[in-house]
Amino acid sequence: MKRLLLFLFSLALLTGCAEEEEFSLDNGIILGRDNRFCGCCGGWFIEINDTQYLFKELPAGSGFEISDNNLPQAVSVSWEQKENACLPNEIIIVSIKEQ
Repeated sequence: MKRLLLFLFSLALLTGCAEEEEFSLDNGIILGRDNRFCGCCGGWFIEINDTQYLFKELPAGSGFEISDNNLPQAVSVSWEQKENACLPNEIIIVSIKEQ
């Protein structure tokens, strides 16, 4: 009986854990800061699949940092097109990690 309870308890722990959401990652290169002076400018330029995009911030809690000393920086990113963006090439980085 004790073994059965231990087995059920272990099974409950394993199946009750929240699964981390998975995203498909694209290879990208953070090229540098957007230093232009305009109302929509600012952020970082990134090249993904031979197309240059602009993103304003990194995902909260990603632990990823961008350093001007390490640019260009190869990364793997999950991203989406920003709705109602000020610029047509603006994206949102959903997840990011260093390559």
